[in-house]
Amino acid sequence: MYNDELYKKSWDGPLLRCVSQEDILKILFEVDQGWCGSHISGWSLVVKITCVGYFWPTLVQDSMNFVKKCDVHYSRKYYLPR
Repeated sequence: MYNDELYKKSWDGPLLRCVSQEDILKILFEVDQGWCGSHISGWSLVVKITCVGYFWPTLVQDSMNFVKKCDVHYSRKYYLPR
């Protein structure tokens, strides 16, 4: 706890802010599709969210499910050159 916020120590040192259930979808959307978004894969989304400084217990599962439901991710796999 720091300034009434809960943090988790990451594997490489910096503290990750634990977010509430209400903020999860907003963070997923903003990191994946927002101003800096690039419609990345599920694992890359997890890494990018932790690099930004957020954490929640179901981060990996929520990121994978978010990517599966995203229309851009779904349509992109059919248009990539082989």
